[in-house]
Amino acid sequence: MNPFPELKTIRDTRFFRAAPVQTVFWTAIAFLIWYYSSKAIHDLLVWGAFAAALPRARRAWPVWSNAAGIAFIGLLIFTLVTLPLSVSWQDSALDLLRLARLPAGAFAVSVWFQRTDQMFSAMAYSAWALTLVLAADLMRLGWVLRENLLIEAHAYEPFMLNHSNVSSMLAGLCFLVLATIPPLRRKKGTRIAAAIGMLVCLAYLFVLASRGPQIAFLITLAVAGFIWMRGWRCRVAWVLAGLVAGSLVGYNINRLNPRFEDRDQMTTFAGRTTVWQHTWELAQQRPWRGYGYGKRVFQEVYETTDPPTPPPPFHHVTYPHPHSYALFVLFQHGWPGFALYAFAWGLLAWRLIRGLWQYRNHPDRWLKGMVAMLLLMLHLYGLADYPDNRLAIILVWLVPAALIVTKNGGNYEKTIMPEHLC
Repeated sequence: MNPFPELKTIRDTRFFRAAPVQTVFWTAIAFLIWYYSSKAIHDLLVWGAFAAALPRARRAWPVWSNAAGIAFIGLLIFTLVTLPLSVSWQDSALDLLRLARLPAGAFAVSVWFQRTDQMFSAMAYSAWALTLVLAADLMRLGWVLRENLLIEAHAYEPFMLNHSNVSSMLAGLCFLVLATIPPLRRKKGTRIAAAIGMLVCLAYLFVLASRGPQIAFLITLAVAGFIWMRGWRCRVAWVLAGLVAGSLVGYNINRLNPRFEDRDQMTTFAGRTTVWQHTWELAQQRPWRGYGYGKRVFQEVYETTDPPTPPPPFHHVTYPHPHSYALFVLFQHGWPGFALYAFAWGLLAWRLIRGLWQYRNHPDRWLKGMVAMLLLMLHLYGLADYPDNRLAIILVWLVPAALIVTKNGGNYEKTIMPEHLC
C-alpha cells in the first residue's frame, strides 16, 4: 500500500509495485525516521511530509473534528498562549521550537494515513525497522559483553537508542505491533517473520533488564490479551491464565531480573522519590501558572532551589525531568494545564474504549486494541518515568492514529493488511 497515493513518483513503476521492494523501501524510510530521531534527516522527512500535507489540510479536519481531537488542539493552543507565563520564556520557546516536529508530524499523519490499512502499514514498517535495530543491538552487546551480557547489558554505553529504558520500551511497543500481524495477515512467511520479531523483542526486554519497561509491558500484555481474545469464554480463560502466569512471574521475579533484588533502589524507585518530592513541593509554589514548558526550565528551576540529595548511588545524578509524566505536566502548566491534559487523554481513552466495546468480537478490535495498548504501555511507564526521546514522538503521533482507527465508530471495510505488506 502506497501511503501517499496522490504522489506520482518512481513508486508507481511496475518494479516498485513488487511487494519485496515496497517492504524494503518503507522499512528504510521508517529506519531513518526512528533511528535518526535527533538528526537532520528526521527533520527533513517530517517537515517534508508536513509541507506536502498542507495543500491537503482539509483532509485532516474529519480526523480532528471530534471532542478528543479538539481537546488536543486546545492543549497546543494552551501551551502557546501560556508561553509568556514561563519563568524563562526564552528557554520554553527554544524547547517548543525544537519539538515543533511532533505536532507537525501528527498533522502529517492525520493527512496521509486516513485508512486503517494505511495506518497499520505505517506502524508495521516502523516495528520492522526498530526490531532490526534491537536485533543489531543484541548482537553488539553479546559480542562485547559475552559472559557478562546479563549483568552489564543494562548500563553498557554507548546506548544504541538513547537509553536502555527507552530501547526496552521500544521493544515492548514493537512486540505489541508485531503481535497483531499474524491474525490479520494470511501469508505464512509474514507470520513466521512476525513471530521471530516478537522473540527478538522479548529477548531484548529480558537482556536489558529495565524494570519499569518490563512491568509496563507485562501489565499491558495482560490487558491486551483480554481485549484481543474473542468471546467471553476465551477472555475468562485468558484472565485465569494471566493470574497463574502472574503468580509464577512474581514468585521468580528475582531470578528473571536480579535488579529487583536491590531493595534500596526498589524502595526509592532508583532515587526517583527524591526528585518527585522536590518537584511536588515546587509545583505547590506556582499551582495555577506552573513554571513553563520544557526541560530547560525544569533543570534550571530544580537545580537552583536547593534540591535534596538523592540516596546512593545517585548523589551526582542530574535530572533532566522529574521522571513522571503527570508530575512534569503539573510542574510546567499548573493545575489548569494538568486538568486539560487529563481531560484530553480521558476523552481519547473513552473513544478507544467505546470503539473496542462496539467491535469486541470483530477483526477491527485488533487494530483498535493495538493502538490502545501502545498508549496504555506509555502511560504506565510514565507513572515512574517520563516518556522522552523517541517515546515522546510516539506518544504524540499515536493521538491521530487513535483518532483515525476510531473515526466514524471505526466501521471500515478494510481491516486486513494488504497482501503485499512485508
